[in-house]
This record gives sequence, C-alpha cells and structure tokens, in this order.
Amino acid sequence: MSDKAYIAQLEAENEALKKRVAELSLLQHVEAKINQIVRSIPDIIFIMDTDGNYIDFKAGDGEVFITSIKGHVKGSNIREHGFENSFIDAIMHHINTAIETGEMHTYKYELTFPNGEIRFYESRAVRLNQQLALRIVRDFTNLEQHQQALLQTQHALLHAHEKLKEYAFMVSHNLRSPITNILGISHLVKEGLITQDEQHFYVQQLAIQCDKLNEISTAMARILATYD
Repeated sequence: MSDKAYIAQLEAENEALKKRVAELSLLQHVEAKINQIVRSIPDIIFIMDTDGNYIDFKAGDGEVFITSIKGHVKGSNIREHGFENSFIDAIMHHINTAIETGEMHTYKYELTFPNGEIRFYESRAVRLNQQLALRIVRDFTNLEQHQQALLQTQHALLHAHEKLKEYAFMVSHNLRSPITNILGISHLVKEGLITQDEQHFYVQQLAIQCDKLNEISTAMARILATYD
C-alpha cells in the first residue's frame, strides 16, 4: 500500500471514529436527559418481568411504600416482601395483561402498612417486550382522603337537609293552630262580636296563643343554631 493510500485510510478511519464519538456523545446526552425526566417524575417506577422479579425501580415520592418493603427491591421478587397472596396475584395479572395485550393496563389498590396507615395507589403498566413490563405507580392517598371527606360532608348536608324539611313541616303544622286562633279572635274584635264580659276571656286566649308562638320561635332558633 502506498503512503498516499495509507494516509487516506487513516483519515477515513479517523473520520469514522469522530462520527462514532459524536454519536456516543449524543447518546450520552439523550440518556442524561431521559434520566433527568425520570428523576423528575414523582411516581414510583418499576420494571418487572412475568415471573414477578423486580428488574429495576425508582423510588420517586413513594418512600412510604419503598421503606415498607423488606430488603432490597432491585433483583428481588415480589413474593419475597411479605405481601398477601391476593395482592401478588393481582399485580401479576396486572403485568401479564399489559404484556399480553400490548395496551396500558390500570390497577388501583390500597395497602395497609405496619403502623396501621392505609394508602391508596394507582399502577399503570405497559409492555416493554414479551417478558418485561414498566409500572408507574402513583400514590393518590391525599386525593382519596379529600374525596372521602367531601362525600362525608355531602352526606351530612343531605341528612341535615332532610331533618330541616321534617322540622319545617312540623313547625308549619304547629304554627297553624295558634295563628288560626289569633286570626279568629282578631276577626271577632274587628266585627265587634265580643261583648264586654267576653273581653277578658279572649285576651287570655290571645296571651296563650302568643305564648305558643314564642315557644315555637324559641325551638326554631335553638335547632337552627345547631346548623351554624
């Protein structure tokens, strides 16, 4: 090989090497970007196989869950961490469904921790290949607790509304009698149908009916105060 050909070969190899270095640098840059994105995700991320092995994971903001797992996660099996068989079966079905269908599969569940705390999770699994699935697990305990609190408030308001309806009906019925009597006496007075001898009697009747109205009004105020 002539010197000229040898130099040309070296230059070609050098260019190929530069191209390879540039490609490697680009791959490293992309990998760094992907790692940054993954680290910014607040959820727990698992890569699991069809046998229930944890191939890889990222803890995210799910430390409560991760710290409750006995031993290391990566390289272990889901059956090694003290979970109930029903939960293990559900997770395996979750993973296998995603792998078999090639579609994202969602599974919501709750876990009770050793300290008695109950937390709620949503797992979304997607197929990576015929043996692996990626699970992204979100802790939505705060949202669930907020929704439950709203439901309890709604039920309490509905109960109070029904009680107020019942009380309104009762008050309406109780008011009718004294008001009717007062209107009747008022009509007699207006028409001049009460004699001098009867005035004392009807004044007493007015006082009695007014006392009844006062009792009803006091009871209403007391009951309404309980809903403040």
